Amino acid sequence: MSNFPQKSLKVEHDVANKEFFVKIPGCNERAYLSYQEIGKGSVDLEHTVVPESFRGRGIGQILAKTALDDMVAKGMKMKLTCWYLQKYVKENPSDDYKHLVI
Repeated sequence: MSNFPQKSLKVEHDVANKEFFVKIPGCNERAYLSYQEIGKGSVDLEHTVVPESFRGRGIGQILAKTALDDMVAKGMKMKLTCWYLQKYVKENPSDDYKHLVI
């Protein structure tokens, strides 16, 4: 399975439902990353879901980077309940992430 061209994937932020999502090209499925506010200036990045038939194509990485960078830009402290995000941050160390992860 090849990766989707990154430019074909657009991450959208649904603030009302507290999730970042990507519509999968050519089908009705979507991948998403959900979060909850856990206090003033803090969020819990709870869950990342990529449909099984689309795993291993870089979609989770795109969601993770977009969500983390968005939270960094807002100065939000982040609890990483999601195992995938814990792995992503470990494999992609960044001072921007490090000082905001709680």
